[in-house]
Amino acid sequence: GGGSRTRGQPQARARRPQRGEDAEVPVEISFDEAFRGAKRQIQLQVSEPCPTCGGTGEARGQECPTCDGTGFVRRTKTLEVNIPAGIASGKRVRMAGQGGPGLNGGPAGDVNLIITVKSDRRFEREGDNLKTEVDVPVTTAVLGGEVEVPTPTGKVALTVPAGTQSGRSFRLRGMGMPKLRGRNDERGDLVARARIIIPRSPSDRERELYEELRRIGQERSS
Repeated sequence: GGGSRTRGQPQARARRPQRGEDAEVPVEISFDEAFRGAKRQIQLQVSEPCPTCGGTGEARGQECPTCDGTGFVRRTKTLEVNIPAGIASGKRVRMAGQGGPGLNGGPAGDVNLIITVKSDRRFEREGDNLKTEVDVPVTTAVLGGEVEVPTPTGKVALTVPAGTQSGRSFRLRGMGMPKLRGRNDERGDLVARARIIIPRSPSDRERELYEELRRIGQERSS
């Protein structure tokens, strides 16, 4: 009795050129790896013609004992892949010709990496642009001043004008994600949204001053 064939596996005895099998490999990377690009080693199993029977399924007139007559064996293949900067979840990195070998002169298959980028608590991503929230003390919001804004390459100073309201957005151009097909390190923008911070436990002196501010505000509105 002959050995069983893998479902969907091309028959080894076919003489026409056949393209090698493709492989899809899920790869998860961090936000910082997506920003800078990354190198990964991946392992996958591919089918190749049996070295004993040369893909015929027969050896010395009998069923090949190495491949059980299928004409194919599986082997583990290790690949090093460069993941480009600016990659996003759902994108594919194609490694042409790195899949299963072709038969009878056919081309090799491809390997497609399916990318997932882990979420980052600092940023919300929209294409090449990033959004973040920046804490603004209430005194800075009223009087104006500088606050620190997180970016993928470190914190930068942002000048907020006097009278800044909670939710106001500031666009920092060129501080977002690298553009996947951009030129000259082209990057998207970073949008920083102000979040006014109110003291939770003001000191006695702070409370005294806020009460004075309230009296002033009431007098001004009367």
